[in-house]
Amino acid sequence: INEIVKWARSIKKNVFVTEFGADSKGPSMMHIKGVGQSDEAAQGQLVVKSFEAYLAAGVEAAYVFTAVDENAGADGGQFETCGMLTSQNTGFTPKPAYYFVKEMIKNVKQK
Repeated sequence: INEIVKWARSIKKNVFVTEFGADSKGPSMMHIKGVGQSDEAAQGQLVVKSFEAYLAAGVEAAYVFTAVDENAGADGGQFETCGMLTSQNTGFTPKPAYYFVKEMIKNVKQK
């Protein structure tokens, strides 16, 4: 990403990263498996570490793929559990990613 940002700046352009994240449930090929933690916690850490890496590299803006899981997410299909909140069917309950990103924003604002 550093090389991309460097190149973009050389031609006076900004870099925006869109649609990054991971599913918190299998069998999606985008499923992140937690090692020593829940899959949802691993998803949250991936999102925060990605934001931090993009910020450090000088990316102008970065966007998580989706805020809310799809209602069909119960079967773990691709992109169905990428959200930081559960689906409407389960009450839009915050997942760990929601709290991790909220804390990251608070920390960035304090700097």
